[in-house]
Amino acid sequence: MIELNDFSRKRATTADSEHDTDGVDGPTDDSGYAIPSGVLLVLSATFLCFPGFAFYLASNTEVTVTPLERFLTTHLGIYFSVVGVSLLLRTTRHPLLIPLTIGSSLSAFLSYNSTTVGSLATLIFLSQLVLSMWGVYSLLFGDEPLHLHRSKTTGADKRTSAFIFGNTAAASSQKKEWVRKEKARER
Repeated sequence: MIELNDFSRKRATTADSEHDTDGVDGPTDDSGYAIPSGVLLVLSATFLCFPGFAFYLASNTEVTVTPLERFLTTHLGIYFSVVGVSLLLRTTRHPLLIPLTIGSSLSAFLSYNSTTVGSLATLIFLSQLVLSMWGVYSLLFGDEPLHLHRSKTTGADKRTSAFIFGNTAAASSQKKEWVRKEKARER
């Protein structure tokens, strides 16, 4: 059974004031994200500043870092910092969007200017360029207010459709059901 309510602004404000707030302690404690974020940022700094340190710890002999290893640890350090920063921020609906866009742009720039690893740099450059351009596009055009896509009378999402599969959650289906109930109520 579909229950349709009037989601106009007047009713929404009165309905929000009716909710029980007992037992709510306020903001949640986010300190659980600080430790993993700190570990990732320390690993990131280690990989970015000292790319041979991981190989030194892994072997018993003296290690010289090849250009490929330096390239890969640099990009791994960038992405560790992206995940670490996104764990700390978590402010938007898409917490990875801004750090990942910045990180992939930096990774694309560094791989474009890298000549020591051959065609791997070109492959990484192209993939990171696509990822960073997608992020920039999402930042510019992707954050539409949710209330623009909601029906004022039924509260249904207008972006859905009942065209092929008869989606009952579509705005048109909910509107038909709402009109049918309104007509039945008037009789």
